[in-house]
Amino acid sequence: MTTATTECSSTAASITEVLLGGDLILNLSGQALATAHGARYLQFSSNSGSGCSLQVTKEACCVTWNAAIPSCFSSLSSLDADRIVVVVESANEFGHTVVRELTARGLRCLLCTLSEDCGAEAFMDEEDADAVAERLRQLGYL
Repeated sequence: MTTATTECSSTAASITEVLLGGDLILNLSGQALATAHGARYLQFSSNSGSGCSLQVTKEACCVTWNAAIPSCFSSLSSLDADRIVVVVESANEFGHTVVRELTARGLRCLLCTLSEDCGAEAFMDEEDADAVAERLRQLGYL
């Protein structure tokens, strides 16, 4: 498997735009992702006697970061996956660490940072619109 690390950004609602058919999703964001039916997720499980593992599930899930997760990555190379998509929120400091660990094990991965959906408050208010219109008038465009 060729290793290539790529980064992108998306929203939780439009994550399907960056997913490919053979992807496994490691959702470290804590947000529910709007994925298509059949999307495959990695789920973390910790056993007191046998350590930890990452298992493939078709149920949407989030993984809460803990220090034991990187020790589970060695078993991922045997999974049927084209790429692992690591989904994090912008404030998450573990995304790059996870990608480094996966890449070091020869796994293709994509780091996808979730951005906020733009709400109405993200656009210009009336005062901003007036200032822009005035400047366009000064430049002769209006």
